[in-house]
Parts: sequence; structure tokens; C-alpha cells
Amino acid sequence: MAAHTLQNSLHEILRALMSWRIWGIAAMDDIAGRYRRTILGPLWITLGQAGFIAGLYLLREKFAASNPHYLTYLAASLPTWGLLASFVVDGSNSLVKAKGFIDAYPIPMAIHSVRSVAASYVNYAHLLVVYVVVAAFEGTIHVALVGVAPGLLITMVFGVGAALLLGPLGARFRDLGPASAMGAGLMFVLTPVFWVPGRQQIESPLVMYNPFYYLLEVVRAPLIGEAVAPLVWLIASLIALATLTAGLIVYVRMRPQVVYWL
Repeated sequence: MAAHTLQNSLHEILRALMSWRIWGIAAMDDIAGRYRRTILGPLWITLGQAGFIAGLYLLREKFAASNPHYLTYLAASLPTWGLLASFVVDGSNSLVKAKGFIDAYPIPMAIHSVRSVAASYVNYAHLLVVYVVVAAFEGTIHVALVGVAPGLLITMVFGVGAALLLGPLGARFRDLGPASAMGAGLMFVLTPVFWVPGRQQIESPLVMYNPFYYLLEVVRAPLIGEAVAPLVWLIASLIALATLTAGLIVYVRMRPQVVYWL
């Protein structure tokens, strides 16, 4: 029975990943639905990010007075942080929000976990528009921009793992959703997103033992024209693979009970 459950759950996850038309359209609709009947639509995402970056840039004397390209640093950091945070926050609510679809349509439940990851990337694409404009303005668009693809692949593995891990847990423990949002807010301050770490800070436990720093750095560094240290690549990859493994284990074990918890 246990082997049969394992096989069915893994087959369901595979079918969900292959059903790109379903979760792709659903992800686009998730973003568009937030701004339905508005004039600017999803452009509000881009404008909101631009305003936030402008506000932090005005306070640059407190965070990075000596960094001549702090605006580009912000434009690369904030969207990438938003992507990582949404994996955690939206992932914990992915199955709860999809209750109506789960009850009404006989599609693999894991599609709703993948859907939340896809929606995070759609949102990220809107936010990255600000980076392109800022980098072009400052003349800091680098050839190393192509190096962002491996980093995004690593974050994708992490995102799918987080959704599979937190989705069933969020259905079982409803406090996980608010707790993950609160935790993401705390980690936003502790992680070098809007502040530029010096050598001493990078070597501090606050950064060295912060998993989000490594996931952030493998995407941000190429965007600002910096090389990613091999150790950072290794740790980010291990974090992503560990999260995916934990997600698969939790999803397989909790999948049969999820429908009763929703």
C-alpha cells in the first residue's frame, strides 16, 4: 500500500509538471485577476516596484553611500527577493486557495503547487522591467547577464520544492500562511537585499547561515555584473535540492489527507 501510494503521488507530480498549458494559463490568470477592471492592470506591479526602489535610493546614504551603482543593485535585488519570498508565502497557501478547483476538477493536485511557482515567475518578469530600465540608464547591462539562467534554474528547483513542502503543511496547519508571511518580512531585513554587505558582514553568521542569501546571490550577482563564487553556487544548489527532496517526501506522505483538510 505504501509503495502504491508513493508511485501514485510521484506520478501525479510528474503529470503536473508536464501539464504546462494548465498551470501556465492559470498562473497568468492569477496575476491578471489581481488587477482586473483596473486601467493599468499588471503594470501596477512594475510601478509599485519602481516607487519602492526610488524610496530606498533616496536613503542610500544609510545603506550604501560608497556604491556608485546602488540603484542597479536595488533593481536586481528587490525583484529577486520578491521571487524567493513568494515561493514561501504563496507556496504555503497554494492548496488552500485552490480548494474550489480541487473539489470541482479532476486534475492532479500538484498542478496547483506548480501554478503558484509559475505565477511567481510571471510576477518576477513584471518586476524585472524596472531592472532593465535602470541598468540601461546607468549603463550597467553586462555580458554576464546570460549567467542569470543557471541561478533562475536553481531558484525554480527551490520554488517547486517549497510549494510541495509547504502546500500540504499549509492545508493542515492554517497558521503556516500568516507565519510564513511574517517570517518573510523578518528575513527581508536580515538578508542583504537593500543593504550592501561588506566583507566583515559576509563572514558573519547572519549571512553565512542564511539560506536566502545564497539563493539571492546566484541570481543577483550576474545581474549586477559580478561573478558568483563557486561555494555560493554549491550551497545554493544543495539548498534547492534539499528543499525539493523534503517537498517530495512531505507531499507523498500527506497527499492522501489533504482533501479532508481543505
